Amino acid sequence: MAVCLGKAPECLAQIDENSFFEHRALIDGVAEPGARARQVFGRMKLEAAGVRDATLAHMLAMAAERPGSTALDLYRAGMDFAMRAAGRTVWVQKATSYIFYGREILTLMPDARLLFLIRNPYDIAASKRRRDPWRESIWNTMISWNKGVRLGLELEREFPQRFKMIRYEDFTGRAAETVPAVFAFLGIPFRPEYLDVPHVNKSESGYSLTGDGKGLNRSRVNNYLNNLRPSEIVAMDALADRALVERFYPGLPHRERPAGFMTRLIGRVRIVWGPFHYAIDNARVLWRGPRYILARSIYRLKH
Repeated sequence: MAVCLGKAPECLAQIDENSFFEHRALIDGVAEPGARARQVFGRMKLEAAGVRDATLAHMLAMAAERPGSTALDLYRAGMDFAMRAAGRTVWVQKATSYIFYGREILTLMPDARLLFLIRNPYDIAASKRRRDPWRESIWNTMISWNKGVRLGLELEREFPQRFKMIRYEDFTGRAAETVPAVFAFLGIPFRPEYLDVPHVNKSESGYSLTGDGKGLNRSRVNNYLNNLRPSEIVAMDALADRALVERFYPGLPHRERPAGFMTRLIGRVRIVWGPFHYAIDNARVLWRGPRYILARSIYRLKH
């Protein structure tokens, strides 16, 4: 979606994952204004190479002139400066985790709009499995999907003019109808050539912001059937918020294949083992940055 929006001359689109809001509270605790500005700039992951140096200089000058500037003040000023320097009028930021910060973003940034791209959770788990077969991808995916979609429905009710939910399968499979509606929601003129985007960040080729082939297609829909074990699918079924799955993905094809006793038993074991596997996967990250991991976890539990 970010690649698609980035084709519009109005948009300065960030294709890489942004993590500013996950670190905002911790950055606000940095006492020295210049250091605070540099940390914000690092979290922006600004990709427009021609304006990076000027943007950092602008943020450092702002921190010196207004030392009380918050992390959000610096973030918005930096992104607005980069946008204008690049000759654009809108900036677009991609961040999967921002569904958990949606209410915060929409409240603190009254001119912001959020697009929530929903995807079949079984396909998300399959994509994670292809990217790294050794990491936990079942328990974490389903728990996060349940909570993220619930939050999305709440935000859609609270901010109907500024929050929009879109199924990945509609975005890729019915692009001629879905993409123009996205542009209309954002108030950006649409052109048919914006649909011609490459397939980036494919799970089998590692994380990449460049790609080839046609990105808006249904080649990754129901990919889980060939990439997840039957016991993993059973575990996800048990963890799923069934009402939400049926609302967005009724009649999933695996429902036609009843699981046997041993498959169901192994699936239950996977559910019990999942949190421990996830904790082991993240132990090294927790050791390196415990304040961030703990703050993020507490925030998500509270929201």
